[in-house]
Amino acid sequence: MELDLRKINIFIGDQGTGKSTVTKLLSICRYFSFIANNMYANHKSFEDGLAVWGIDEFLKEDTSIIY
Repeated sequence: MELDLRKINIFIGDQGTGKSTVTKLLSICRYFSFIANNMYANHKSFEDGLAVWGIDEFLKEDTSIIY
């Protein structure tokens, strides 16, 4: 999926289509340096940080996150 994000974004869709997962992932990407440096400094990778937030279960072998 590729998103063209603006200052304000609205996600509309049926239940269970991933709207909350996408917004949670965007929040994690936006604040990951803060999270890694302050709350989860003992994590070794970005994936470890995603596991803390319960996002890692959505990652597949061919998943790539570019922010």
